[in-house]
Amino acid sequence: MTIPHKLSSLLVTQSLWVPWLLVGFSTGGVAVLFQRIAYLISISEAFRSLKARFRLA
Repeated sequence: MTIPHKLSSLLVTQSLWVPWLLVGFSTGGVAVLFQRIAYLISISEAFRSLKARFRLA
């Protein structure tokens, strides 16, 4: 058995949690993205109504 083969078998058996960690981080990143989009949309609505109030005054 060669050294690269031993190393690859060790990495495969010992690092199965890494892809799940990457999936978790990606899912968390997408959740934060949607939260920020929703926040910015709510802020833009507030700014539009505030802008309309000041134009009327």
